[in-house]
Amino acid sequence: MLEVKNIPAVVCSGCTLGELKLPKKLTEIFNDAKKVTTIKKIVIPDMVKKIGNWAFFDLGAEIIFPKNTKIIFGEHACDSNNIQNLTVYSKWEMGNYCFYNNKITSLEVKNGIKEISSYCF
Repeated sequence: MLEVKNIPAVVCSGCTLGELKLPKKLTEIFNDAKKVTTIKKIVIPDMVKKIGNWAFFDLGAEIIFPKNTKIIFGEHACDSNNIQNLTVYSKWEMGNYCFYNNKITSLEVKNGIKEISSYCF
């Protein structure tokens, strides 16, 4: 059985997907990994430690993140999506514009967050 631990750049170019289910042992999503035409929902597994620059840029997707897991987000990692409810955990490191241009209506920042980057939301 193939065990996928990272997703390379431009792996799904031009796809139309309803929901993207990522492998549970996935640890890294590279820069610009998802050039998808349409996607509605992405669930990030608990093992993911890094989401690269522009990884999920402009998908219009709802993105569900694991609770209280250390994740390093690159610049524009989740920019221009359909994230409405967001909880920022203390172990997160967020690049500039990380969650910029989303439809956030509810934002909770947990105690212990060290830094919020420029134009993060």
